[in-house]
Amino acid sequence: MDSSNLPAQLIGIFFVIASFSMAFRRGMMMTVFREVFRSRALSYILGFFMLGIGLFLVLKHANWTGGSATIINILGWYLLIESVAYLFLQQMVMYKLFNWLEYKKVYYTISIGFLILGGYLVYAGFFVIAS
Repeated sequence: MDSSNLPAQLIGIFFVIASFSMAFRRGMMMTVFREVFRSRALSYILGFFMLGIGLFLVLKHANWTGGSATIINILGWYLLIESVAYLFLQQMVMYKLFNWLEYKKVYYTISIGFLILGGYLVYAGFFVIAS
C-alpha cells in the first residue's frame, strides 16, 4: 500500500460512514450537535482536537497537486478555521451559526455531500495510483 494514499483512504472511509450515520440517525445526530453547542467545555475539547487534525493535514499534506491532495488540503484548512471558531467564538454565537442544521434539506444535503466526497476519496485512495 502506498502511504501517500493513506489520508485519502482514511478520510474517504470516515466520510462515507459519517454520511450514512447522518442519513439514518438524524435524531441522534441532532441531539449530539445540540449537546456540543450547549456545552462550552465539550465544544472547546472538540475544537482542540480539530485543531490538531487540521494542523496535521495542512503541514503533512501540503501539496496542491492532484484532486485528492487538493481536497485533503482544503479539508485541513477548513478544520483549522472551524477549530479556531470553536476555541474563540462565544458559545451562543456558535449555537446560532449551526442552528441551520435543523432544516432537513440542509442536513441531508450535507449528508449527501459527505457521501460524494467520501466516495471520491475512497476511489482516489484505493484505485488511483499516486504519482
